[in-house]
Amino acid sequence: MKAIHKRPDGLFPRAVTLVLFLAVCAYGGAGLYVRLRPARPDAAPTAAAEAGICLSGIVLRSETPLLLSPSAELLAEDNARVPAGGALARLEDGSLLTSPCAGVYRADTDGLETLSPACLETLDAAGLQALLAQAGTPDREARGRLITDHAWYFVCPAPEDLALRPGQSCRLRFSGLDKALRARLIRQSGAVLVFRLTAGGDCLSLRRCEAELIETIGFL
Repeated sequence: MKAIHKRPDGLFPRAVTLVLFLAVCAYGGAGLYVRLRPARPDAAPTAAAEAGICLSGIVLRSETPLLLSPSAELLAEDNARVPAGGALARLEDGSLLTSPCAGVYRADTDGLETLSPACLETLDAAGLQALLAQAGTPDREARGRLITDHAWYFVCPAPEDLALRPGQSCRLRFSGLDKALRARLIRQSGAVLVFRLTAGGDCLSLRRCEAELIETIGFL
């Protein structure tokens, strides 16, 4: 006949209590680790927390107006790529005006083609206001312009609540354009922001414009 052993009073409840206590401690420790563990150094912010911020500024490009007499025959087509040495126009004497370098020909002008990205290195808030105040007057002999660099720059005052930092990329939607463009903030000097973009097409007609910050992408 098997012996029947009596379980000491209170042993089982105490065991259950101990197990529950250890489980609570483990759960709490895991939560504390998640909150305090350091962020991965290679993690890039991808949040769109700044979406909706509006920027107002001016676009600068490396470009030059194409000055021709009314009797000259324009050979380049609007928005066409022109190779170095490519024909731009046929002059009155029959000779060809050729492109000094590769570029994109645009038929539109606004009189501000002489504004150069070279000024961006030293541009401050006062200089930006002077740029924005310039009134472009197209030259009567201007028959378009030659854009000689695929990169262009959007310069604007920096809003106080902008957390974007130089080196970070974002998407900007410019007024008049349906598609948001990828841009990189390359410089912030005081209250002046400089974005670099490379999109072509209708973007090459932008000058004074507004852009909405759609999304912050991160560092690239």
